[in-house]
Amino acid sequence: MTRDQTKVLVTTCMSHALIHIYELSVPALLILIQSTDAGLGADDYQMGKIVTAYTAAFGIGSLPAGLLADRFGSKRLLIACLWGASISLIGMALSANLNQFAICAVSMGIFLSIYHPAGTTLITHTIPLSGKVFAYHGMVGNLGVSGSAVLAGALGALIGWRGALGALSILGL
Repeated sequence: MTRDQTKVLVTTCMSHALIHIYELSVPALLILIQSTDAGLGADDYQMGKIVTAYTAAFGIGSLPAGLLADRFGSKRLLIACLWGASISLIGMALSANLNQFAICAVSMGIFLSIYHPAGTTLITHTIPLSGKVFAYHGMVGNLGVSGSAVLAGALGALIGWRGALGALSILGL
């Protein structure tokens, strides 16, 4: 691979891990969110609806995101994905009530939905296809899935759920 191709692979792999960390950070922090912040006043059912809504937005948003990647380019959309999801996390961390938290969570799901169409398009248009390239990409994404609870939980224990979401947002910015 050329230097530019390696940069694309590293960028997409790290982004893939990060979007799954973002996706699963809220479920990993649910107990802290519910027990340490009476201002949100969320019970299990309400938080379940919020998590369902943002994960549904993550899945459903992939089709329009793919169409946008074809029209505007995968690099631009990948940047929008990371910035939008990071800003949404900041919004969740700063939310004063459950409605603000829910709006920011759904916003995060929408921005996360951009990653798979944009990231895989960027790989296929930049790097000669090989099973090894997509194996790395998938493996690092799965590391994000498997490490998300440990990372978010450890940050939550150290600096609270708001601090954890704020700290995680820095990675995407």
